[in-house]
Amino acid sequence: PGFRPPAFLQRLNDGIVGLSYLWEGQVGLAEVILRPASVQSDVELGRRHPFSTILAALLATTQWEQDQPELAFLTLANRLDVLEQSGLPEALQLGYRTLARAALAQGDEHRALQLLEALDAIAQRRNLPRLRVVALTEQIHLHARSFRAVTCADLLDRIETLLDGDVPQGPLWQAAVRQQHQ
Repeated sequence: PGFRPPAFLQRLNDGIVGLSYLWEGQVGLAEVILRPASVQSDVELGRRHPFSTILAALLATTQWEQDQPELAFLTLANRLDVLEQSGLPEALQLGYRTLARAALAQGDEHRALQLLEALDAIAQRRNLPRLRVVALTEQIHLHARSFRAVTCADLLDRIETLLDGDVPQGPLWQAAVRQQHQ
């Protein structure tokens, strides 16, 4: 009765489809795909397995986008170190950014800044300049809320210096960075 892919390949497919839905703004559809995939991956591979952690970062983003910050915190609890070490760049970005936004929504600006600074440091260590732009841009948004013009200008200078340096020049990379740096 037909080919059934191994469970891991099905979870991988679910992760890709879920991420695609996230990119398209179809958060509800992403969650429908990602929730069971994440639960199954936790069961099959363990909660702290790198792949389970990647799915959790995507799922936490859907939870944040659906006004469930507490659930996003729980989904990513005790997983950031795994995400930092072996998470795909997109999952790393989404996980840290989601937690930073959730912390800010709960009034913990200090924690939000710590998470964004950690993302910048991880991106620098892993040589992921696009994620550095994301982390610095998110910091600008945070500081702009409190009218910290000098800090925003300093962060913008850091982004411009980064972009003037040795970064990929391909059109896909440049388009992704322009989208983030708005």
